[in-house]
Amino acid sequence: MVDWLWLAFYTRIGDGLVPVGAGPVDLLGYASDSSVEVLDADDVLDVVVAAERRIAAAQAVQMRALARFARLRPSGDPDNAMSEFAADEVAPALRLSRSSAAVRLDIATRLTTRLPGTLAALERGEIDLSKARAVVEATDPLTDEHAAAVQDQVLGRAGTQTAGQLRASLRRAVLRVDPEGACAASRRAA
Repeated sequence: MVDWLWLAFYTRIGDGLVPVGAGPVDLLGYASDSSVEVLDADDVLDVVVAAERRIAAAQAVQMRALARFARLRPSGDPDNAMSEFAADEVAPALRLSRSSAAVRLDIATRLTTRLPGTLAALERGEIDLSKARAVVEATDPLTDEHAAAVQDQVLGRAGTQTAGQLRASLRRAVLRVDPEGACAASRRAA
């Protein structure tokens, strides 16, 4: 285990703040599963929300690490930033298929290069990885400038939306930012 992952975070449990990750205890600062048994329903929901935010923050760390790994495995091909074999190394380490590892590497690379605001929202636990992936996929055909504009339009509300609502917001934002490109993409898809 990497020691720097045990950063001191605090999360709201009931009316107080509890240190998260301050030592070798579980994610929310509890020594055992039975610790949540003393909480009431509202406090348990607080724990559930705090856990979701910590999961998102851990996924952001993983995205940064995967993007770094991709940079450490450069490609000889100028059209590809990373080696075609990078996914072959990641797949067994994460117990993923090769194609799933390649997708994860691609998402990590795009978040760190084209969509740093989305990665920052993931890191803060405002969105989850599925929402970050939705932003990546919706902005994929766009230029870097248009992708950043779409990201900026949707991130403010993304944390309060479901994944479906976010995808709808992304479609509208893409149409506003690049109406001709969106129409061309729709024609290609059809």
